[in-house]
Amino acid sequence: PAASAVAAETMHRALEEAIAESQRATITGRELTPFLLSRMSETSDGATLSANIALLDNNARVAAEVALAWRRA
Repeated sequence: PAASAVAAETMHRALEEAIAESQRATITGRELTPFLLSRMSETSDGATLSANIALLDNNARVAAEVALAWRRA
């Protein structure tokens, strides 16, 4: 949702910092995504976490709407 969007500059900065930190710490594989998400949230003062939660909520709402429309068809 647009109201929960994170500015592109903030997102890019948070991601670049998180990737650099993961490389310094040699974090790879299945540990990488949770690490990146956590660090991005910390770097953006929670903005990326809020945006991800809003996206999940929106996806669930849209999925429910699709399921209801499919059932009615």
